[in-house]
Amino acid sequence: MCKLICLVVCVWFVTSQAQTDCGNKGSWSRSCGNLDKFNCEARGCCYDETEPNPGRKCVRVEKSPSFSFTATAGPGLSFGGEPGYPGNQFKRGCFPFIRNIKCDRRLNAKTESDCLRWGCCWDEEKKFCHKSLYNIVRLRKDCPPGYINPPGCELAKCRHSPCLNGAVCKDTATGYECECAPGYHRENCGIRQCPSPGKAHLTVYPDKDTWYDDGDVTTFVCDPYHRMFGSAQRVCEKGHWNPVASPACVSLPCPNLRPVSDGGFAPIDFQYLLGEVVNYFCNGGFALSGSSTSIKCIDPGPPSLMGVWEPPEPAGCTLISPTNTACLSFPCLNGGTCLHKPAPPFFECVCTPIATGPTCSIPP
Repeated sequence: MCKLICLVVCVWFVTSQAQTDCGNKGSWSRSCGNLDKFNCEARGCCYDETEPNPGRKCVRVEKSPSFSFTATAGPGLSFGGEPGYPGNQFKRGCFPFIRNIKCDRRLNAKTESDCLRWGCCWDEEKKFCHKSLYNIVRLRKDCPPGYINPPGCELAKCRHSPCLNGAVCKDTATGYECECAPGYHRENCGIRQCPSPGKAHLTVYPDKDTWYDDGDVTTFVCDPYHRMFGSAQRVCEKGHWNPVASPACVSLPCPNLRPVSDGGFAPIDFQYLLGEVVNYFCNGGFALSGSSTSIKCIDPGPPSLMGVWEPPEPAGCTLISPTNTACLSFPCLNGGTCLHKPAPPFFECVCTPIATGPTCSIPP
């Protein structure tokens, strides 16, 4: 707390003896006595002819005289108050060690009202107007976290109602804590925020674990093999997302596969989604009709709501000519798979990773 101790001595000078402001009734204070207009104004007071009470016609102006302050250094003397703040308040002090020093040799104050009007100190016992001392006091404009009411800055508690926007306050050993209402967060629940928008099959930029500040813009990107439905951006506005809903990232299904007679495919699933690959095979004595043994489920783009197979499904497995017996000699080595072909050499080897070449005979 800023203590008003006399740490700086200031020299003051009266700049004008006429310090009355009789046009401003709001500044009038104590009565100067039951005086007529001449004697009232002679004492530097204000005479109000509209006042019906004779005892209140002549009043003293509360306004302090104008002083010119000059700080004077002395042994162990410095500014009082909180370090780092400019002197922003003057405090008058009356002290015993200056009770015998006349306020100002130019003044001849005989009454307490005259003495106090010039910022001096009145000794009632001696009926003497003596000098006063002024402190330059530095006052805090802000308090550190957890404290309120500058310049004193007392420990904040729930009785001070620090929590804002409908938050619930709970006293703690070190002060208090606020349980914020939905849409508010941070110090004293004074900042409106939006909750996490969710991340189902989404990547969010920027990615914050909990809360987003008012004005934050989020950008959404779908996981691979997912299509976005909805806006790719949302803005946090006063604790609510605009638009209200996050975009949805959906993995589209591909059409069901036709059964293959005299052969099959793997894997066998109830539903195939974007990115999945299916491999075809034929039974012995049959060959696959089509451009590839593998197909993949891909997204054709809007407006389609289904994936498509690329390349198209094979037509099926056809019976190999009895004269085509190339695979019967097991030409594919190192675990390679032999496929019948209608043209010479009437077979094709599908090699394992451990070999390459037409018959899988060449190490990788």
